[in-house]
Amino acid sequence: MSTRELPEGLAGTIVSQDARHYALATGWRRLDLPVRDSPGFFGRVAVYERPENGDEQVLIPLDERTSDYDVRMGEAAEAIARWEKRPVVQVANDLLYAASDMLRFRVASAVVEGGSLPLEDGLRLLDGVRTAILAAAHSVLSPARYHKRMSKGEAEQFLSACRMGQTERGSFVATVACPLRAVETDQALIDTNDDPFARKTTTLLMRSAAELVTAIESDRVREMVERNKQNPALSANLCDAIVRMKPSVDGSELTIGASWSKLRAAPTGLDVPRSVRIQQSYFAVIEDVYSELRPGADAEPDTFVGYVDTLDGEPGPGGQVEGDVVLRVAVDDEKLIRAKTTLDAAAHAIAVEAYRTQAIIRIDGVLTRGKRLGTIDSPANFQIIRQTNAATPPQ
Repeated sequence: MSTRELPEGLAGTIVSQDARHYALATGWRRLDLPVRDSPGFFGRVAVYERPENGDEQVLIPLDERTSDYDVRMGEAAEAIARWEKRPVVQVANDLLYAASDMLRFRVASAVVEGGSLPLEDGLRLLDGVRTAILAAAHSVLSPARYHKRMSKGEAEQFLSACRMGQTERGSFVATVACPLRAVETDQALIDTNDDPFARKTTTLLMRSAAELVTAIESDRVREMVERNKQNPALSANLCDAIVRMKPSVDGSELTIGASWSKLRAAPTGLDVPRSVRIQQSYFAVIEDVYSELRPGADAEPDTFVGYVDTLDGEPGPGGQVEGDVVLRVAVDDEKLIRAKTTLDAAAHAIAVEAYRTQAIIRIDGVLTRGKRLGTIDSPANFQIIRQTNAATPPQ
């Protein structure tokens, strides 16, 4: 194992205090030695050893401004990685974010072994990651089978505090650091026995993903759906997020993993695993679970804003064009979905003008989602609310 396995400069960004906290939290014992210069180092070091094996030692540099800090911290990460039998990149990321829970979303297949993904898959993966974290945060705040609006303050604050880590190779791994002090209420809880909001969110995300996979593999999906209808823990939003992450390449799979900040005791119990593996064939089932948990969520009239995507009307009895149009409307966390509706002649004329100018429209109605195309029933108050003068439709 060599520091050459680390992206250039990564080790130099690790804070010495965070690395020392990590070492103590994972069982290394600091030797009671004077803080001093060490042979071969340009600055002072702290020395740690394993209580069960004094030959296993880690030297953590203390002076972050010395010229060899990057190299020496990389060597410290190597020593810890050898002991933990983990890739040095993972350990370095954990040292970098010692005060954070780390979530890893790994896409694996023969096609992505080089560490890259098709662009569209990469964009969908990151969109799904964002939605998954936001959905889990809202389920912590207010358990529900479906969150119609994911805009609660604490959840948004938590999401804003999360950071993308270094992408790891050997497949494609998107890493997200979730700081334990992400929201204001966590400041007071960090030194108590109560889990901070960040830990509750990462724990719920892993527990819910595991519940999905366990139900699929034990042929108890229907039982799980009915349970979540009565006592919601898994939300339709999280199912939607996982489906968004589906790789397009045949034979691919998604693994969601977590490594818990060593500054706080890790969750216990078999229902909170360190990783959950989602095979490609599982995504169709998860999409069905999403549909099962959503019924009734769109059953009430609502107002939607968006654009006219396509026009499919025909002349009616009076000779004026009326009929179907397909809209692209914003729902949930501002995601745009396609939905068909049927307009009378007056509203259809407005739709034609909106399509021609790419204006922003609004419409009242009852949305029912579909796998590829939803419908808006009982349309009313269709109108243009803003001209964009865009040359091409928004994507």
